[in-house]
Amino acid sequence: MLKKLTSVLLIISMLLTFSMSAFASEKPNKITSNGYTFDVITDNTTETQVSYSENDTQYIATFDKSSREISMEIISDNSKNANSNREKYKVTVDDFDNKNIKGIKLIDKNKRVYNLDKPNNNERVTA
Repeated sequence: MLKKLTSVLLIISMLLTFSMSAFASEKPNKITSNGYTFDVITDNTTETQVSYSENDTQYIATFDKSSREISMEIISDNSKNANSNREKYKVTVDDFDNKNIKGIKLIDKNKRVYNLDKPNNNERVTA
């Protein structure tokens, strides 16, 4: 579970960092940060979408630039049953300043809220 939460935090950090940065040249298809490689699926005037895969699980984060909403889809491949499990979440972020993220929450279709903040509210997730 800790790896799953860490992966979600990293992909949200990368999504926000990549979306807020200005590039003079063509944007890359892959970004590496802290030893993790993220695939840039889409980055245009309407949205930025990045993905990260680990242990048969794919994380896809989408930032809608007009509504400024973030969504996350987690696709777990259960090869024993030949089925994929898809979970969709709305993502909220309380504070972001291009380096630090605080107050990340995932909200599922049943309105359950998963708080991804570290236990000490003074600590921050760094992109």
